[in-house]
Amino acid sequence: MNWGTFHDRVWLFSPQGETSLLTGDVGSGKSTLVDALATLLVPPRKVAYNKAADSSAKERSVTSYVRGSFGQKRTSEGTGQPDSLRDTSRYSVLLATFENQGLSQFVTLAQFFWFQDAQKPPARFYVVADREMWIAQDFSKFDRDTRVLKKRQLCILL
Repeated sequence: MNWGTFHDRVWLFSPQGETSLLTGDVGSGKSTLVDALATLLVPPRKVAYNKAADSSAKERSVTSYVRGSFGQKRTSEGTGQPDSLRDTSRYSVLLATFENQGLSQFVTLAQFFWFQDAQKPPARFYVVADREMWIAQDFSKFDRDTRVLKKRQLCILL
């Protein structure tokens, strides 16, 4: 929820253990989806965004994804400033659940992003759970108090 231009709703991608091919027009979100998975699976210092499009390493960042940046607007000084779907009062959640169907076991990886300071990159906390989790059920109704959200999680917080 709220990653790149995927805005204000939960988007599901469920390959059901099968090989999947991601296709779509330029700008349809293919790289955004790949970057979301990389964010979940690769250490933050090693993740390189938008590599699928062979773009500059500075074009996309965690901040631009959490804010939903989608271009530039001109300031009164004539310089470019990122235009964004969300301000720093919003949060983002990435979540992936993996299932071993043979053993009926789950593991869920999630990252929750929010801005403690509008001038800094978003803060995050990590969730690893041995159960199936859902963004709408497990990452809502916490009155914008991340301490409440962290305490509510019945999983390992790193």
